[in-house]
Amino acid sequence: MIVTCPNCRKTLKAPDSAAGKRIRCAGCLDMPCDVVFHASEWKAVCMVRTRTEAPDVPPSLNDMICWIAAMGGHVIRSTTKAKHPGTQTLWLGLPRVNDLAIA
Repeated sequence: MIVTCPNCRKTLKAPDSAAGKRIRCAGCLDMPCDVVFHASEWKAVCMVRTRTEAPDVPPSLNDMICWIAAMGGHVIRSTTKAKHPGTQTLWLGLPRVNDLAIA
């Protein structure tokens, strides 16, 4: 089955068992986070996360999502199967991004 990524419009092949399900495009997770976040936001998060000066090049969107989820309480444990952050931890972490960008 051929599907199109709603974000980047890339054409992907998916198994027929994926019909009616959402899939992740690997290319969208590798794109820079400045597509979604303002420079003041991602630079503030990078400075807090790495405890160094903000880089000139934005991190990947996947890294930024993981950092925001960590600020919302997401913990990666080796005993759980869910390695990706959920909506609640992202929802709790996003106000911290705004706080850091304003500070």
